[in-house]
Amino acid sequence: LLPYVVVDDVTGGRVVATANADVDFLGTTWDAKGVLLDAQITGIFPTASTFGVNGVVSDLSMLNAVTGGSASTTHIIVPDPFTSVVLTVLATFFG
Repeated sequence: LLPYVVVDDVTGGRVVATANADVDFLGTTWDAKGVLLDAQITGIFPTASTFGVNGVVSDLSMLNAVTGGSASTTHIIVPDPFTSVVLTVLATFFG
């Protein structure tokens, strides 16, 4: 199971989430890259998603720009472990 954050009944604003991780393996410490996914849902419809390396910044309700603030959205913010590992390895050897 992965940790996640749910931000519910959003009508405007911005969300800012950061991720920082250090990996210690066989006596070597790496600055790991954390990938976060922000899935935005309005009602039962997925309306937007954003992902970011070491954090994510997104508008909380893109739909409200169209509806004039009459819709509320839900955000589910989840770390992506597979992409985080791939980016950490790439940044270590090519970064």
